[in-house]
Amino acid sequence: MTKGRLWLWCKTVAGAAAVYATVPLLAVAWIVGKLLGFPGAMRRRLLWALLLLPAVYAAWWMFGSGGTAAAPVTLQVRAGMTFAALTDSLSAYGVIRQPLLFRGAARLGGFDRQLHVGLYEFSPGASPYDVLRKLARHEQIHVQFTVVEGATMQEFLPEIARELGLPLDSLKLAVRRPQRRAQLGVPTDRLEGYLFPETYTVPWGADANTAVDAMIAQFEAVWSRVSRGYDGKLSRHEAVTLASLIEAEAKDGSERGRISSVFHNRLRRKMRLQCDPTVIYAMGGLDRPLLRKDWQYESPYNTYLVAGLPPGPICSPGLAALRAALFPDTTDLLYFVATGDGTHVFSRTLADHERAIARIKQNSSAYR
Repeated sequence: MTKGRLWLWCKTVAGAAAVYATVPLLAVAWIVGKLLGFPGAMRRRLLWALLLLPAVYAAWWMFGSGGTAAAPVTLQVRAGMTFAALTDSLSAYGVIRQPLLFRGAARLGGFDRQLHVGLYEFSPGASPYDVLRKLARHEQIHVQFTVVEGATMQEFLPEIARELGLPLDSLKLAVRRPQRRAQLGVPTDRLEGYLFPETYTVPWGADANTAVDAMIAQFEAVWSRVSRGYDGKLSRHEAVTLASLIEAEAKDGSERGRISSVFHNRLRRKMRLQCDPTVIYAMGGLDRPLLRKDWQYESPYNTYLVAGLPPGPICSPGLAALRAALFPDTTDLLYFVATGDGTHVFSRTLADHERAIARIKQNSSAYR
């Protein structure tokens, strides 16, 4: 035990002794007062003082006294850590004074049996009550991570791992858990598309399964709202897959409904969807523009070669894309081509579509 900690414990014992020493002293005063003939009212006041002084001191200590720390203190509660060890740390860092009283108060309230693993921050001058309340409520430090609409797992899993301080492999395993895929009815080997794009707040130290479960729970909550009233033919997996194509294509959100109508119309006519983002996904992502020769890349995700929807989602669709997949605009459109500014030209016939491509090719170098 260091000299500093020894001094703290000595002060704690001295403080407690000073309080409880009033008991025999006041008892002696009561007896002496009676022997000296003090009035009963005075002796009663001495009795009240005998009863109240320790309680007053305890209340002041619990709610009014603070530690010596001059700045916020961050402490980690580790698995298997005892309350005595935590008290020592709190005392050593100046979060609390009088650790014996602190442990006694915690034991009386049952707080010493409610430790939860996590990272906690304690403000300067926090009273013992504030410290115990924070521990009892599990008010840990939280961290945030964000999944962006249209992002793929390949893009956002490394960012989540970095934000949460987790091994990337643990997240990759979590998104491939057979049990979770079975519960969601996902026929593919991954949860692409079912990790809803949102900003999440989780306790510091959360594991990979906790993070993945939070994203899945948000997806299920959003799906239950957006699918209300849907009576179409698409299964949930088909709808999420289609929504991912819409999300990947719609740089301008106002076009989601029309893009969805094109895909629905082509599916009804047994036409291939010919969706460029499916080729990019099949190729593992590209750091260059997609070329015409890439359309021949062999993969079940390449909708230039494979009829119908790909086996599963190609990114994380948001609420608007999910809604567009289920409730498309009513059109007879069959084609669209990107203009290069985030919007598209939509056409009903192949001839109109080819003319649109020619115009864009003339006016912009973005089309290849």
